[in-house]
Amino acid sequence: LSMAVVKTALKHPLANATFDGNAVTTYPYVNISVAVGAEHGLMVPVVKYADKMTLTQLSNRIKDFAVRAKEGRLQSGEQSEGTITITNVGMFPIDHATPVINPPQTTIVGFGRSVKKMAVIDDAPCIRSMMNVFVTYDHRVYDGLGVGRIIADVKEYIENPELIMA
Repeated sequence: LSMAVVKTALKHPLANATFDGNAVTTYPYVNISVAVGAEHGLMVPVVKYADKMTLTQLSNRIKDFAVRAKEGRLQSGEQSEGTITITNVGMFPIDHATPVINPPQTTIVGFGRSVKKMAVIDDAPCIRSMMNVFVTYDHRVYDGLGVGRIIADVKEYIENPELIMA
């Protein structure tokens, strides 16, 4: 899921941006902030230059940050310079949420739990694993049309993981 957001952020500069109230700054790289629930509060470590990593590298870095965040062992500077945030409420288990943007970022992308549901594929009923993807964004920077495109791209990457490797 995280790499799907990284790839999507590269395609949507206003989602991979910061806004200080006056000026929007877009970035040619993705520093992905990862919301981690810890006993002592929410921690948001930042994987810097996630767009330059392999899927395995990104996964390992996120796992390392999650463990250290929960243990209160993040280092100085490991929660700064994010350009977009991801959150996962599916572990609670929750299907949908409305996360708050991590200022000065313009966007947070969230994921609900994966559940099996009845679907119709090629006019035939079948069971598929499905989850909700949700985006909170700064409407001063871009609008719902942009969000629709972001969600469509995240969906495309999740449904076609081979595109992540391209």
